[in-house]
Amino acid sequence: MTSRAFPFVFVLAILPARAAGEKIYITSEPTGAQVQIGDRAGTTPFETDFPGGYFHEPRMLLSTHLSRPLVARLTLEGYEDKEVTLTLGPREWVSNNGHKRFQYFVFGSTHFHMTLTPVVEGDTETVEKPDVQKTGEPPQADQADMIERSKQAVVHLHGPERNGSGFFVTEEGIIATNAHVARDQGRLFADLAGETKLEADTVCIDATRDISFLKVKGKGFPVLRLSQGAVRPGEEVFAMGSPGGAIPFSITKGIVSALGLFASLGPGIWIQTDAAINAGSSGGPLLNTSGDAVGMITQKVVKEGVSGIGFAQSSMDVADSLKQCDEKRALEKMAEPNPPDENTGLVEFSGVAGAEIFVDNVLVGMMPATLPLNSGRRRIRVAFPGRVALLVRDFYIIKGGHVRITVPASPQSLKPLGN
Repeated sequence: MTSRAFPFVFVLAILPARAAGEKIYITSEPTGAQVQIGDRAGTTPFETDFPGGYFHEPRMLLSTHLSRPLVARLTLEGYEDKEVTLTLGPREWVSNNGHKRFQYFVFGSTHFHMTLTPVVEGDTETVEKPDVQKTGEPPQADQADMIERSKQAVVHLHGPERNGSGFFVTEEGIIATNAHVARDQGRLFADLAGETKLEADTVCIDATRDISFLKVKGKGFPVLRLSQGAVRPGEEVFAMGSPGGAIPFSITKGIVSALGLFASLGPGIWIQTDAAINAGSSGGPLLNTSGDAVGMITQKVVKEGVSGIGFAQSSMDVADSLKQCDEKRALEKMAEPNPPDENTGLVEFSGVAGAEIFVDNVLVGMMPATLPLNSGRRRIRVAFPGRVALLVRDFYIIKGGHVRITVPASPQSLKPLGN
């Protein structure tokens, strides 16, 4: 009897984990493209859900995790097929005692947008095609235009201890650079290509990677897109930065020499390049021929008899660090005193400690907490990362009201109060 019941109990344990997952969204220009991710299929705009453990680092050995990369393939009649890698990795999880380890992947974002390229029709002997189709390189004029556009999003950073480079990743003034450029410097100055000088505050430093983010005041800054597709050895790349002793915003050209894990440099995917890298270039972008940032310049090998070996942290790692930074800043903002206004109601969460609180699928805090939430119907979910949700329920928040929600450790004994 026990042996018969065990498979049934096992199924019950698996199914809620799926329900407690998170969604990814894929859009395209034009819409209506066929999407294929493994055995999942649909058309853009496309959405599907995956277990919550696929979106963050595993907490423990038995945590739900993704053990292989995921690639989305888009097809649409009249347009070239396109593939995009959705995940970052492989990364290595190691137990506290160092005895257990495994490799895992995580989603680099929850929203992926792809612009499809129309197929060139007609007789290939008579249709004139641009040089990019013949040689793999854009015309020199287009290349110079791309570099000039990209330069507007790059900054020269200088502080009391050291100089470096960086580039805008959001229009709201978030600048990506290396942690070793920003660490222990407090406030830096960011010089833009148009001779504008801005003060920049360090807002996040990745604890595991040599990546940090700064913030300057203002909006509408030009940005570099963080490429979500992996580059390949042999592809042409450009390193941009402000090396010491040279004219600021210098550009050097090279190829991707190698790509992959390199434990001696740290976690994540590393891009090795022969593009010239010098002190002061750290934190600048490594660009592809389209002007997307495929990586962040980090360091070069300085050794007698060795030249032309530099490294950049992949843009997928930069995007992952930015996501973690956004979540951290959101939690800090929720912790700040924020009295409710006429359009909010207070919601008091009590009970189990340490679980994450999501409102309309957005992480807003951790248990226990008292949060001002916008009035109206709100979907509230409370869960530990990678586990079955402790609470998933709609609540109606009244302007100026006060709702108390008690969340026990067991989902079977949930009893929200108030409302």
